[in-house]
Amino acid sequence: MYVINKIKAIKPVWIILIICLLFILRIIQETGYFLPVAEEINNAWVDWKENRYYVYDRGEYPDDYVFLFDINKPAVRDEEYTFLYALKGDRKKEYKVLAKEYNIDYDGPQLCIQEGYEIPLDGEITGGILFNDDAFLDKYIVNTIVELSKNPDIIVPREAFSYIHLINPIYLCFNNCPVSTKYFGEIWEVGDSMIIYRKVDESDSSGEDKVALTFIKDKKVIRKLGKYMKDSWYEKMQQ
Repeated sequence: MYVINKIKAIKPVWIILIICLLFILRIIQETGYFLPVAEEINNAWVDWKENRYYVYDRGEYPDDYVFLFDINKPAVRDEEYTFLYALKGDRKKEYKVLAKEYNIDYDGPQLCIQEGYEIPLDGEITGGILFNDDAFLDKYIVNTIVELSKNPDIIVPREAFSYIHLINPIYLCFNNCPVSTKYFGEIWEVGDSMIIYRKVDESDSSGEDKVALTFIKDKKVIRKLGKYMKDSWYEKMQQ
């Protein structure tokens, strides 16, 4: 009985110690201590797993492309704890593209592209980027939007929508690459409804530019899109 009482007395202490140990391990993990270590990370390139990544500078790959992407969790660091982040949408964890952490001399995180890899500009649609928050959209949502837009509900003069506010541009990602440059169209919020807004390639005989509008009726798609659309692209551009 004496031994049992002793065990009962010690048990809470062990629980506290275990909790403290888990807490310490959690802190160490969040610092990135357990992350893989890259051979070198600098302002021009990254060496990791015998691969070289070049730090992309806007306007150089090619001249007029701006790549859109959504940052995920840290994937690798160097000895000085400079972090590289995986991108949302990199489902196979190929790490062909990574993001270098925020640099005060650069407007946001910088993209690191593995040597020899090219960002696909077409192919199988495997996701998309919602421009207003650089949020990655899954394959189901993007392909649903693309398919719906093939049969627009109405085509109207573009000038009728010159000043609409709640517009959210969407860009397409291809071949499991989580980075996009390919503009597709926009989502227009009208109350609780959402409308796909796309430019019509050819003007009519009057010479007017036209836009095609497609009403989204799939509540699942509306619900998913609604989680991303916190601020409008138009309002951000006015700030």
